This record gives sequence, structure tokens and C-alpha cells, in this order.
Amino acid sequence: MISEKAMTDNIEKDPEHADSEDESLAPGKQVLVGICAMAKKSQSKPMKEILTRLEEFEYIKTVVFPEEVILNVSPKEY
Repeated sequence: MISEKAMTDNIEKDPEHADSEDESLAPGKQVLVGICAMAKKSQSKPMKEILTRLEEFEYIKTVVFPEEVILNVSPKEY
């Protein structure tokens, strides 16, 4: 399983994710949003619409945790 720090490190190193419009964020910085919900909710039409809108922003990256993680892994680990 990939840790949040590892995901964030990879995002910060990716020049494609640099935000050129907002100078308050350093180049390459992103906001990582983790979605921790069962598949019934995370795959619902309203949630998909919300995630689609969030992903329109270059500096926002969303990660949907699978049900296996939610059910079998301590929240401290993800």
C-alpha cells in the first residue's frame, strides 16, 4: 500500500501538476483529498460528479480508498 507521504512526494515532484495561476502555492504543490467511503457511496452518481468537479482544478488530486483498506486497515495507516 502506498503511504500518503509517498503519494504526496510523487505529486510534488511532477511538474505537470504545477499551478501557474496561484502564486501562494509553491510550484508542484498539490492538495491531496482522500475519499474514505464504501463503494456504494464513492461510486454513486453524486460522488462522481463532486470528484469530477474537484479534478478540474490542477492543484487538487483525489484518491478514493478501496473498501478493503477501509475494512481491514487501521485509519492511522492510511
